[in-house]
Amino acid sequence: MRAFLLATLALAGCGREPEAPAPRPPAPAPRAVDPAERPIAFVRSGNLWVMKADGSDSRALTDLKDAAVAAPSWRPDRRSIAFTAAVDPDFQLTPRNVFVVGTDGTGLRQVTPMVRAGRRLDDAPKGMVRGRASRIVDGQKVPAPGLRVTAYGTHQASTTATDGSFQIFLPAGGGWIRIAGTLDDRRWNASRFAAVSVGTTTILGDLTVTPGGDDEPALPAWTSDGRSIGYLLRHSLINRLQFGGTVAFHVIHEDGSGDLAIAEPTGPSIVAGPVFQGGTAWLKTSDGRILRVDLDTRGISASIDAGIGVPDALALSPDGGTLATFRLEEPGRLGILVLRSGKAETVASLAEKDGWPHALDFSPDGETLLMDRREGPRSDLWTLRIATGAWTRLTSDGGSSDPVWHGR
Repeated sequence: MRAFLLATLALAGCGREPEAPAPRPPAPAPRAVDPAERPIAFVRSGNLWVMKADGSDSRALTDLKDAAVAAPSWRPDRRSIAFTAAVDPDFQLTPRNVFVVGTDGTGLRQVTPMVRAGRRLDDAPKGMVRGRASRIVDGQKVPAPGLRVTAYGTHQASTTATDGSFQIFLPAGGGWIRIAGTLDDRRWNASRFAAVSVGTTTILGDLTVTPGGDDEPALPAWTSDGRSIGYLLRHSLINRLQFGGTVAFHVIHEDGSGDLAIAEPTGPSIVAGPVFQGGTAWLKTSDGRILRVDLDTRGISASIDAGIGVPDALALSPDGGTLATFRLEEPGRLGILVLRSGKAETVASLAEKDGWPHALDFSPDGETLLMDRREGPRSDLWTLRIATGAWTRLTSDGGSSDPVWHGR
């Protein structure tokens, strides 16, 4: 039977011209990104919210008390959002930190600082640390009494005594100690990592506090591959003296590891960015320059004079071809500037009475700008059509700010 079938198939093919292969259907054209299908993240009443692009269906993703959420950034795959917040500031190494939360509101976790990030160790085994806080006044070292001493990772605190001495418990293995407070109407600050063992006492000796505020991570933004988060670290006075810059650009892995300083200008400060394009990042400095930094070499591959904006912001279109920023045009007026192929164009100009913007982002198709406009204590979200200059108001609650459109 098998032989018969094979013969039949062979005969069936005799005397027939080979058939031309069926033409392949044309590949479907890439579907244009519809901005209306991409959500907007923003801050309302100190928490993180999302809504549709027309301003409808707004919902809260976080319910943090007095945390002052700011600067959200979408992960490229739209699974989570990075932002900064002051969660439990009295017991953090830096009072404000970078956090990540899922777009369904679950999975909130801390990213910075990398040491024991997100872990509570109040009930873990501990060792004692003793030291003495001092400060320099008129060239002399004097005690620093009445300052708050905290151990990062726990909710234990103590206060420096009249002679500046203190003691505090740290989790086994060690961690950061932070000393902060006000003396003579000035803010003083210091931190030190100490190694400890269970049941032992570690003597730190003198710990000199210096004038200045706390370091503050700010303006987080996901890298293009969605694996890491870039942010700006605004230094306290001690770090400005030590490292030579007022703001550093860092990149850190999502799990809080691999924190790496990419750039720290010794002259003008970084005031806006980062925004990422492949293996590069764009930053804006206080002298009005927009810099493109190579993440591998940490070198500057481009510098564009865009003018000083106060306040200032920086955005990059999804196709990477257009930058947007703010520029002071004259006293009391702030221009909204787009830069394409080296050419700068002011697409709108606002007077301070109209509400000055603070945050800035592109729509997914790159044809519209999204921003907040703040007038006194009130802030609402607006869009600006680049080609026509037409404004559309998205919110009217007076408490919405820091918008970012998922456009990648």
